[in-house]
Amino acid sequence: MVSRLGDIATCSTIPVVPIPVVPIPVVPISVRLADVIPITVVPVDVVPIDISRADVVAVARPNHGTPRHRVALGGRILPMTDETPMTPVPTDPLWVERNGTRTYTGFSGRGARVDIGPVEAGAVFTPGELLKIALAACAGMSSDSKFSRVLGDDYKVTIRVDGPKHASEDRYPAFAETFEIDLSSLDDAARDKTLMLAQRSIDRACTVGNTLKAGAQVAPISYAQPAPEV
Repeated sequence: MVSRLGDIATCSTIPVVPIPVVPIPVVPISVRLADVIPITVVPVDVVPIDISRADVVAVARPNHGTPRHRVALGGRILPMTDETPMTPVPTDPLWVERNGTRTYTGFSGRGARVDIGPVEAGAVFTPGELLKIALAACAGMSSDSKFSRVLGDDYKVTIRVDGPKHASEDRYPAFAETFEIDLSSLDDAARDKTLMLAQRSIDRACTVGNTLKAGAQVAPISYAQPAPEV
């Protein structure tokens, strides 16, 4: 701002506040190459995904941003974007009911049910097995559209999941997933692009995996008197 006092011009300036520059952290990844059955891409401190088949398969984490170009595949032009549908958050109630010694049945308000108990109870899932299966199914659901786009709606995949239990701490410190899927019909470029988009979709849309990576608070148990039977 400039003002005049007699013949003297005075000038005052507005101070410039510097804007701090915050560096964006980059998560390092390690890639293990194999001669047969694949490559596992393991982001640091997160659940690794291993996608396997009979030939060599490469899995790579994408760079920042969403690809907007299109790729030719089998005479078709396919949009290769990362528009993975997000599963709506269910609002149906969930609960378990006791059947006997350490055996329960889990229910949902939609009518689903699952038997839960220790290994010695036979054809039941342990709670830890349900956790692993939830992780594998979540990864499969999150990547489903990426694989069906290039392999067809009837494509087959088996997702195996494992993770040893830490006995003294009574928890699972890590999980590993393997996709057994036939990608032999794809050329190298289409295969790499499909696997990149599948991994990106899993990282973005797998609620179970993201919860395990970030950790979740578990509130203390609350107790209530059962409602009277009608």
